[in-house]
Amino acid sequence: MNIDCHAHYVPPAVIERIRKDGSSFGVEIGEETPQGPRLRLGGPERPLARPILSPATDLSKRIDTVRETRLDRQILSAWGDIVGYTLPVEQAVNWSRMLNDSMREALADGDRDGLFRGTATVPLQDGARAAEELEYAVRECGLLGAMIGPSIGSANLDDPGLDPFWKAAERMQVPLIIHPLNPMGIERLGKYFLTHIVGLLADTTVGVASMYFSGVLDRFPDLKIILCHGGGFLPYQFGRMTRGREIQPDIQKTTALMGRDVLRWFYYDTIVFETDVLEFLISEVGADHVLLGSDCPFGIGDPRPLEIIDSIRLDPADKDKILGGNAERLFGTG
Repeated sequence: MNIDCHAHYVPPAVIERIRKDGSSFGVEIGEETPQGPRLRLGGPERPLARPILSPATDLSKRIDTVRETRLDRQILSAWGDIVGYTLPVEQAVNWSRMLNDSMREALADGDRDGLFRGTATVPLQDGARAAEELEYAVRECGLLGAMIGPSIGSANLDDPGLDPFWKAAERMQVPLIIHPLNPMGIERLGKYFLTHIVGLLADTTVGVASMYFSGVLDRFPDLKIILCHGGGFLPYQFGRMTRGREIQPDIQKTTALMGRDVLRWFYYDTIVFETDVLEFLISEVGADHVLLGSDCPFGIGDPRPLEIIDSIRLDPADKDKILGGNAERLFGTG
C-alpha cells in the first residue's frame, strides 16, 4: 500500500461547534475571510490564527486528491495552528476532546472506502492530561497516535512534566508525529516565506535537540517518533550535536547517545523535494526509518509524493517499506 503519513484535516464539525459554543473552549472565530475562518485561541489578547483553508476541511475533495496521487491511504492529523497549547489546561482538555471526537465522527461518516485514518490532538501543556487524552483517543476513537508540536509556548520538549505523556505513548506503542508550529525569531521571518522555508524546520530541530540533550530518548527508548519535513535540520547537523555533547559535561550527564545514535532513533517523512537529499537521509537512517509524506493540502507540501520515491536509487523492497510498509508497521493501518 502507498500510505501518506503526513496530511492535515479539520472536520467541518469543528467550525460548527465553535460557532455554537466556542466560548466553552476559549476559542472563537475572530474573522471570516474569503480563504476561510481565522480562529483566536486563548482570549482577546491572542493573535488570530491563519485562515482554515477549504481544502483542509473537505473530505470528499480529499478523496479525489488521494486517488489522483496514487495513494491507497492517508493518515490525517489536525492542523498545527489550532492545537490549543495557548489555552488554560481545562479548556485545552475539552478542546482536544472535541477535536478527537470530531475526527472520529468525520471518518466514520465520510470515509466509506477506508482511505483515511486519523491521529489525535492532546493538551500538551499538561503531560498527565495529555496522556489521558491519548489513551481516550486511541481506545475510544480508534485514532492511531498523535501529532504534537516541538514546543509548548516557551517550553521545549525537555519539560519534565511531559514524562507521563512519553510513558503513555511508549506503553501503548503508538507513534507521535512532531510537527513544527511556533518558529523562534518570527519577527525576522516576515519576508520571503521564511517562516515556512526556514523557521518551521528550525522549530523541529530545537524540539528534537531538547529531547536528546535532556535524556528523554534514554529514559523512553521505545518511543516511536516521526519528524516532519525530513527531520528539519537534524539529519544534516547531527555531527554538530555530537560535538556539543563531547564538550558539554552537563549534556554528558543526561544522555549516553551520540548524534548519529539520535539520528537513527527517529523516523522521518519524505518531504525534502530533492532526490539526492532523500537518498542521503536514507543512507544515514535506513529505509526502515523513512515514511511517505505529502503535507497535503498545503502549497509548501509535495503535491506528487510518489514521484520522488520513483526516482531515487533504491532497492524495490526498500522502496516498498517507505511507500507503506513502515507506516503499516508503526501505525497498524490495516
